[in-house]
Amino acid sequence: MRVRAAVISGAILLGCGEARHSGGGTAATSSQVITTPPAAPSASAGATPPSTDTPQSTPAAPPDNTPAPPPPPPAATPQAWAGTQVFTTPWTELEGVATLPGGRLIVFGSQFITRDGIGSRHGTLAWTDATGKVERVEVPQADEIFGMAVSASSRAIALAGYTQGTGGYLLVLDADGAQQWLVSMGREVAVYGVTFAPNGDLVACGSDPDSFIGRWAPDGTLLWRKTYGADADGFAFGIAMTPSGDIAAAGGRSPVVAVRTTPDGTTRWTRTLAVGSPSSGRGAIATDATGAVLLAGRDRTTRSSRSSIPRATRSGSEPSPRPAWTPPTASRSIPEARR
Repeated sequence: MRVRAAVISGAILLGCGEARHSGGGTAATSSQVITTPPAAPSASAGATPPSTDTPQSTPAAPPDNTPAPPPPPPAATPQAWAGTQVFTTPWTELEGVATLPGGRLIVFGSQFITRDGIGSRHGTLAWTDATGKVERVEVPQADEIFGMAVSASSRAIALAGYTQGTGGYLLVLDADGAQQWLVSMGREVAVYGVTFAPNGDLVACGSDPDSFIGRWAPDGTLLWRKTYGADADGFAFGIAMTPSGDIAAAGGRSPVVAVRTTPDGTTRWTRTLAVGSPSSGRGAIATDATGAVLLAGRDRTTRSSRSSIPRATRSGSEPSPRPAWTPPTASRSIPEARR
C-alpha cells in the first residue's frame, strides 16, 4: 500500500519597494540651496569656485522585475476512510493492493471456492470505493495470482500467476476489469512478477524452470524472453523498473540472487546475497530515484527469523560487505511461501 504524506507549506512574505530619494530623485541644479560653512577671506578678488564636494542625490533604483515565486501546492486532502476492511470467508488471504483514481483500491488475493463438490483456491480481485467498501469481486480464470501491476497512464491491470492445466500466464484487464489479452506459457512455467514499462510495455519474470525475464508489447505480442543462469527461484521476489528504464528482478531461498538488465534484457550485473531462507521464497523488490535496487524478505540463518533489506547501488555494489541495514530480529511468525 502507499502512504500519502501531507505537505504543509509555509507562507513567504516578500517586500518590494523603491528607495526614497531627496530632491525628488533628481540631480542637484543651480537653483538648489546648499548651505556651506563660511569661507576664509581670500586676497583674490575673484569669486571662490563652487565646491566639488557637494553631496549628490542617490539615483533611482531600477524596478525589480523578478517574477514572484509560484504559490505552494495545497496540502494533500486525507481520505475519509482510515481503518481496517475485513475480507471474510470465502477469502483465504490478501496478497497485494494498488491505488486507482479517486482514492479507490484494487486488491488481489485468493478465495476457497467449491464447485461440483470440489473445493480449491482461486485468484480473486476486489475493487473498493474511496471509503474502503467493496464494490465488486471478480474471479478470473486463474488458480493463483502472484503479481499485479496497474498502468499509471491507461489504468490497465496486469496479473501474473499460475493456473492448473495451462500453467503460467499473463492476463491484462482494462480499467473496468474486462479482459484485453491473455498469454498462457505452459505447465512448466510460473510467472511471479509483472510491471509496466514507461512506454506501456509489460515486463514479467518467472520460472520455466530456469529464471527468466520477458517483455511484451501493449497488445500482448512477445518482444523478447531470456533466461538467466542464476539460481533465483524464478525471480519470485518480483520485478521492478528503474527511472532509466532498466529492469531489476530477484529471488532465491538462500542465497538470494538479484539481476539488473538493460531495457532489452542484456545483463548489467548479477549479485548473490548471503540472505534468505531455505524454507521461504517470498520477498519483494523495489528501486529508488537513484536507480538503486532494494530487496525485502525473510532471513533464516539461525533458528530465529528476521527481516532483511539489502540495497545494491546502480552498479550492483553494496556500501559494505553486509546489507546496507537490517532491522532487528522479528519475533512473530511469518507465513511460509506457497511456492
